[in-house]
Amino acid sequence: MSGLDSTLNRFPAAKALVLWEDAKKTGVVVSSVTVAYYFMEHSGSTLIALLSKLLMFATIASYIFTHATKLLKWDAVRDKMLKIPELDEATARKIGDFIQKKANVTSRFGNQLLSGTDMMLSLKTCAALYVVGTIAGLIPMLTLVYVAFVLLFTVPKGYQLKKPEVDKLLATAEKHLGAYKDVVMDNVAKVIPAAKPAAGGASAAPPEPKTE
Repeated sequence: MSGLDSTLNRFPAAKALVLWEDAKKTGVVVSSVTVAYYFMEHSGSTLIALLSKLLMFATIASYIFTHATKLLKWDAVRDKMLKIPELDEATARKIGDFIQKKANVTSRFGNQLLSGTDMMLSLKTCAALYVVGTIAGLIPMLTLVYVAFVLLFTVPKGYQLKKPEVDKLLATAEKHLGAYKDVVMDNVAKVIPAAKPAAGGASAAPPEPKTE
């Protein structure tokens, strides 16, 4: 969980939202997304079609709201409500550094996987891809996105509340997985023994035919 903590610490606003530091604000976000998911799931339309209609509605509503506030001379209210915040230089640099580090980690993983030198890594990757493919074939993409959203707003908070118990549980699980991994590697080594070098060295040249 240390990786999650370091990621959240980079973005204080997101951390406050995910950890429910302002329960009212987070509740509004979670409730809004849940309501949106419900209507999307039961609308029978695709995600792109729904987003297009939603953006069209928002455009029309903002146009009407802007002209209504002009008539009522509520310029301050309009400027406050219809203002999309812009990124300052420091925040943009943080996001850029974060994306660069994650991209480099992904590249290193991909290069190691493509090299084919780590059999355990290849097996774990294939197993993970199989599980993901199986789940994705059973559950709609929109539902998976919503489940990921719910986990984002529950797992970090649960870990914060039960940190000692979770750390102890993870340590026990890691210990058992390590022992299981050793057993698997031993069995794999028995099935696929390492190649032994030929006598006289691997680079020894074959004997030359005798000539009379």
